[in-house]
Amino acid sequence: GTLRLSTPVAFGRLHVAPALSRFLQAYPDVSVDLVAADEIVDLVETGIDVAIRIGVLQNSSLVARKLGANQYVIAASPGYFERHAIPQKPSDLADHNCLIHKRSASPAAVWTFRRAQDSERIEVSGNLRADSFGIVKSAACLGQGIALLPAWSAMPCVEAGELQLLLPEFEAHPGESESDGGIYVVYPHRKLVSPKVRAFVDFMVEYVGSTSCWSPHKALPAAH
Repeated sequence: GTLRLSTPVAFGRLHVAPALSRFLQAYPDVSVDLVAADEIVDLVETGIDVAIRIGVLQNSSLVARKLGANQYVIAASPGYFERHAIPQKPSDLADHNCLIHKRSASPAAVWTFRRAQDSERIEVSGNLRADSFGIVKSAACLGQGIALLPAWSAMPCVEAGELQLLLPEFEAHPGESESDGGIYVVYPHRKLVSPKVRAFVDFMVEYVGSTSCWSPHKALPAAH
């Protein structure tokens, strides 16, 4: 039958679309009706069978399987480091042009870094603020500055050599929070889960486990 699937736009383009290609080859009797939207949709009201959610889950009435941690990485292009020194510690970022994914009206942003039991909050600023991680990433790839990006968004560019990782010994978070939730596949709570939903959920868990985007600091060396 038809599987109705909801996913955030950028995550869907980068990761769900390639996964669906393999899924549909493995399950030729299933077709997919994909809804790409960054807004949270009511699964029951809209008739969605299963959805990808990123962050801290709010709706406890849904069944959730965690695909991975919602990790962030600090990255910039090799071209940027032809003109600027590589930061050796979080406080060095105060001297760099930082590309900010805006969450508030403030012209500055706070990035939080953790290592072992220590936590450090750094106020950063730069000449670009955008409400889209895609725009921030594109500017970083073009050498405009240093960005704090979701690993699932940044790692394809790191693997392609367009970005280099920085400060890999630290866990990085946007804002002052030290928890960014996770990446989940969710579906409505039912006594009987349809075979197509169960197949997709199991497939996504296995698919994500086979990619490098979810353990970024172990995947590639940092800039030095």
